Amino acid sequence: MSTKYLSIDCGKANTKVIAYDPGSSDIRTGIIATNVAKPNALVALCKTGAHHTVRIESDNKEISGEWMIGATGGESTYSNSKKDMIHKIMTLTAIALVTDNGDTIIPSVGCPLSVFEDPDQKADLYNYLFPNGRVDITVDGDNRFYYIEKDKGLIFPESFGALFLYPDKFIGHTGIVDIGGLNLNASYFDSSRLVSDLCTTEKLGCFSIVSSVRSRLNAFCDASFSNKDAEIFLLAGEVSGSKGSRKVIEEVLTHHLKRITDVLQEWDLERMNFIFIGGTSKLLQKYLEERFKDRVFIPEESEFVNCRGFLKAMLSGAGYNCPF
Repeated sequence: MSTKYLSIDCGKANTKVIAYDPGSSDIRTGIIATNVAKPNALVALCKTGAHHTVRIESDNKEISGEWMIGATGGESTYSNSKKDMIHKIMTLTAIALVTDNGDTIIPSVGCPLSVFEDPDQKADLYNYLFPNGRVDITVDGDNRFYYIEKDKGLIFPESFGALFLYPDKFIGHTGIVDIGGLNLNASYFDSSRLVSDLCTTEKLGCFSIVSSVRSRLNAFCDASFSNKDAEIFLLAGEVSGSKGSRKVIEEVLTHHLKRITDVLQEWDLERMNFIFIGGTSKLLQKYLEERFKDRVFIPEESEFVNCRGFLKAMLSGAGYNCPF
């Protein structure tokens, strides 16, 4: 049993978590698809080792009971709000995956900038996601429990993980562009000062790319591909055995980059610097580097930037040296 500082980035596509024990310097990370379903035969058939069955014991009837997490056929969320049942279940499960029984957790989490700027909304979201005290949860038949110290936890604006991790990158005008599963969150900084009027959120995440790839390839191949098929083709860069499919996918990615630059038209795109984070940024890396040359920085583990940055800020505030 120990006290662990923990940060969670519960995205629409994947939930990322990092826990750090200052006493032992132990670091644990986890990532799991943000999908939740009630157990049924179809979901059980699709279950693999990467997915989990959990049971949550809670007075909250909305989340109490048994759930399949990350399973094909599960339900995700397409709402901009993080205050929903799926995010809550994913958050409690993610904590269990990186803790030991009896651990005390000091949590941190990100929220939309508009929520962060409203004290009532910010507190409401934090209190919704994290119960105070003991949490009992069964993961794949293993009875687990941990304690949450809410009073010591923190909530940060989404995308600000990059500001905490790479402060040396914020010279002059710099944009953080966080591209996740559903949304693109763009934050504009003058040195390290946020310019709120130039920040924006648009539904230009990976789901939008997958939808376009599916539509274009169905027409090109005269097929009926699913979104899952489109995801596989997107990662492979082509449909195996389909001559010309690579060009179709490249056209979709090129067009998506244009959509991104269109929504950032108030920015000084030809002179400022950029930090692109989020899993979808790696997918677009070649196109981003062609467009912005040496003015763009894309971290190696871009999907973990928010988790790592929030954890670093929290540890620094508590007087601990960050391990990264």
